[in-house]
Amino acid sequence: MRAYVELIRNTPLLVQLFIVFFGLPTLGIRLNANEAALVALSINLGAYSTEIIRAGIESLPRSQIEAGRALGLTALQTFRYIVLYQAVKAIYPALASQFVLLMLATSIVSAIGATELFHQAAFIESRTYRSFEVYTLITLSYLLLTVGFRGLFSLVYWAVFVRRPSR
Repeated sequence: MRAYVELIRNTPLLVQLFIVFFGLPTLGIRLNANEAALVALSINLGAYSTEIIRAGIESLPRSQIEAGRALGLTALQTFRYIVLYQAVKAIYPALASQFVLLMLATSIVSAIGATELFHQAAFIESRTYRSFEVYTLITLSYLLLTVGFRGLFSLVYWAVFVRRPSR
């Protein structure tokens, strides 16, 4: 697992995308551009999320786990009732940011012809020759999506971790 995380985190997303789209067919696995984009983005998100979750769990004081064990809780109960809530609270902002970064990274998948926002903008621009207007509109679209998702994530964080009394 560690090798997978290090490999993905230390290689560019574009290279990963090209390996999935152009490399897998040599192994007999053929994916269309949208499927390859989904696979590559999922693999990338999985590696970064794994590291965020690991760091969040390891950030908790060891005494929390020891206290649960001292109370006679099993390892699963200790994780469920003591570790999980605190770890999710600690990692939620980083996971939310990772999701937003992934959304912004979708523009890269146009390199293999996947149909997403940037690809559509390039198509419109090639027909209208109005580069400035098209890419300004796409920039504003990404900005609205980013601000909207960040607002939604902040609202969820407030509802789950701030408004709610701590356990």
